[in-house]
Amino acid sequence: MAREGLRYYELSRNGGPRPQRLPDGTWVPARFWGIHRKELRQLYAASCEDEFWRDHLDVTEYVNHFATWCGAGSDFFDFHDPVMLVKPRTAGTEMGYALMVHQDNPQEVNLMVSHAWVENAKSFFEDVLKSMFRNEVAFICFLSNFQGTSAEIDAQLGNDIMRSPFTQVLNSSACQRLLVVPNEELKTNGQGLYSRLWCIWEIKVAADAGLPIIILPDRSSDEHLLGKSIISSRNARCGNPFCPMNKDELLIRAAIARMPPESNRSSAYAFFGICFCTSYGAVVGGGVSEGPEMSGAERAELVFAAQLGVALATEKNG
Repeated sequence: MAREGLRYYELSRNGGPRPQRLPDGTWVPARFWGIHRKELRQLYAASCEDEFWRDHLDVTEYVNHFATWCGAGSDFFDFHDPVMLVKPRTAGTEMGYALMVHQDNPQEVNLMVSHAWVENAKSFFEDVLKSMFRNEVAFICFLSNFQGTSAEIDAQLGNDIMRSPFTQVLNSSACQRLLVVPNEELKTNGQGLYSRLWCIWEIKVAADAGLPIIILPDRSSDEHLLGKSIISSRNARCGNPFCPMNKDELLIRAAIARMPPESNRSSAYAFFGICFCTSYGAVVGGGVSEGPEMSGAERAELVFAAQLGVALATEKNG
């Protein structure tokens, strides 16, 4: 791990993604920024018990402003020291929350969680906790990435999305699956999860890597995923769609523009997977349970889903 982390640090001097650093100076690459289900459950329980907790908090508010009671131990929470989570808690450390609680033994990620920060924090915690296996170690961006200043976050992302922390983790041999967590907020406003370019990038990389893609069964409707209008990657955005393009979006679009035409095939599979999950189940890549024989209408719908997936993936960038 230390040797790999040092290599990434050296690459970061030329625009590569900057790894996180332990107090002893050891550089830690992204695939070791994981958090266990047990610790996620403890964090959620501690948060809910705090006087500042509100059920309506979204993930952004939780990361930037929420105060809770949490200690710095690697395996436990100390309920006697009030500190700020997540961003204020980790400020100046060069470590994300997940690495901070595992600084004595960084944990290798085997589960990537794909989601959007606009969602309700309470729903997110509960959705992920019920979907994780006991032995899984998750990469959850707001807990795994170091939530520092804008410059620190940019350095952590680097100048090449193909080497970003998200891409590193999904391409790691240890990563076993992608868990997609849609939310009610993007369904309600008609945008859907795949109005977010990061989520499109994550499912595309997962499809390329041949990973099983699991979408929450109770949030796998077309409106949860695609919104109320026909989705197009040209319209997808990073963050608030009413703000100008940020660095993340520019990097992802640049990476897409550089892709050879044959890469459209894997993108088509990814979008086909979304459409298939919407109609017939929430597991792609790991096998789909057999069900009743399809009717003619269902078969026609499946063909339409495949055609839609291919059309979305192969359209020209305007």
